Amino acid sequence: MDIMTASAFAAASALLPHNPDEQKHLAGAHECGIMDPLRKLALNGSERGKRKAAQLLERIVRFLDQQQEEEREGKLLASGGNSSFGDCDMSSLQYH
Repeated sequence: MDIMTASAFAAASALLPHNPDEQKHLAGAHECGIMDPLRKLALNGSERGKRKAAQLLERIVRFLDQQQEEEREGKLLASGGNSSFGDCDMSSLQYH
């Protein structure tokens, strides 16, 4: 096991228990480039390592998706829009 894979495993082991600062830790782990080592561990690690790496990857992806959604909503609110249709002219729509 190389140092990056070992680091990913250590991070997975430390982060998997739920804690109040989970989002901060997930963001920090992503920023430090943990995704590739976790993917390698999920493919090539021990059964336990594969399972924990897959669980952590799932949490990070879910967190990133949530962050992107919140960012889109924030931009929409900042622009004064109230729909997800962007610049679409809603006045031309007819309801049947």
